[in-house]
Amino acid sequence: MSSKTISMTLDEKLLAELDELCQETERKRSSLIANAIRAYFEELSDMREAYKRFHDPKEKPISESELKARLDLPD
Repeated sequence: MSSKTISMTLDEKLLAELDELCQETERKRSSLIANAIRAYFEELSDMREAYKRFHDPKEKPISESELKARLDLPD
């Protein structure tokens, strides 16, 4: 996969937090930022799917206990 360089602006506090995390994890800024963007897009995709299902008249809501049973989770 090819990469492109971009420019972005962060407030000083967020940049300091990012740099601290870079030191702790021994990772580059670009790696952490790319991972954060990927995670955000995955979460956004999940939220869109949940919204779509919530508003679909064919989808029936299930109870918490039914969900736990389907996922084989303890009550």
